[in-house]
Amino acid sequence: MIEKNKATKSPLDSVTLAKLHDALGQNIDIVLEHFINYAPTQIDALSTAVANDDMVFLARKAHQMKGECCQIGALVLANLCQEMEQTMRESKKQQLICLKKIQAEMDKVLLALKDEIQKNDLFFK
Repeated sequence: MIEKNKATKSPLDSVTLAKLHDALGQNIDIVLEHFINYAPTQIDALSTAVANDDMVFLARKAHQMKGECCQIGALVLANLCQEMEQTMRESKKQQLICLKKIQAEMDKVLLALKDEIQKNDLFFK
């Protein structure tokens, strides 16, 4: 299981964000905006895979999304994606429950990323 940020209630890990900020500087916003724009299509892909009983695609997309979430510090969401990866052996009901959790956490992550971009805008002005 991936460690989550215990210091705050934020869905984003502050240590991961700080490292990303140090590495990318002002360009961090490009990465965060890309995730904001791209992540909903990943959720749609997971939904489609569950609806079509395509377990290979489901596992592949969940794994890919897990990695992307780790890169931006969305560790709770990464854990949920890992859980989704493992649901390929579970019932459709379990997959739908997991998908609902992912969607709820994604909403939190997207809001936090938008806040982070606003903070960066103030910082770099």
